[in-house]
Amino acid sequence: MGDILEYAYTIRGIIRWLGGHYSTVYDLQTGESTDRVYFRVVWDKPNPLNVRSYLTAVRPLIQPFQPFAGATEYIWSLTNSPAVPREDAQPDSYEPYPYAEVSDFADWGEVVRWALPLYKITPTNVPANCRI
Repeated sequence: MGDILEYAYTIRGIIRWLGGHYSTVYDLQTGESTDRVYFRVVWDKPNPLNVRSYLTAVRPLIQPFQPFAGATEYIWSLTNSPAVPREDAQPDSYEPYPYAEVSDFADWGEVVRWALPLYKITPTNVPANCRI
């Protein structure tokens, strides 16, 4: 009780299996009270990121990122975030914690077009015991 835990981390680069796309989810509140939550994305591509908030009205501050011409900075900064209680009877599939989704995919149709080649059936990716 009364302990203070501080941590920070930085992730640079892309997730290779997304084929050059960017997508992440960041919790804005959890089951523990938090003194400060700070989440920042620096985006240097011409198309803007799409942001969707879940269970929160918090929106990012979006501004030009001065050190790099054409880059945009998305910042979520919260202070004194209270704990979000999780009820015992909640279904496991229910997500009670507010979060922000960030992606460069324009819509679900673009996600589908990106993913369809991953599910293409060819003679080389079907097990021999399943071939007709």
